[in-house]
Amino acid sequence: MARYTGANLYIEWVHSAGTVVLSGDYRTLNIPESADEIDATAGGDTHKTTLAGPAGTTWTLEMLQLEGGTALFSTCAPRSSGTLRWSPEGTASTKPKKYAAATIFGRNENLGYNAVTTLTLNGTLNSTITVSAW
Repeated sequence: MARYTGANLYIEWVHSAGTVVLSGDYRTLNIPESADEIDATAGGDTHKTTLAGPAGTTWTLEMLQLEGGTALFSTCAPRSSGTLRWSPEGTASTKPKKYAAATIFGRNENLGYNAVTTLTLNGTLNSTITVSAW
């Protein structure tokens, strides 16, 4: 099986005013998926029994903040809703793209002395991840 690096990752934030490309100077995109664990153990059970509850997905994107990047900063404000769309292998016609309805809950601009300024966004996916091709 072929392996690939994150060098071709393409990320977009699609919202009511348009589409913003977020992958220009990204560092990491992390999308952990999980489901709630419901304890179904009862009575004479001798071994713990669990059921899968509702699924939930969070996401975190760290990127370099662009000089004069006020439009990006304003567009990606906390409480913003839209669609997060990403393509791990780039945007060639046969490559997979993934997307889901999303909300931004956090935005952190890290301004360090003698260091590059980073912008970190985090939120949740509000729907199942859809996978298709470009």
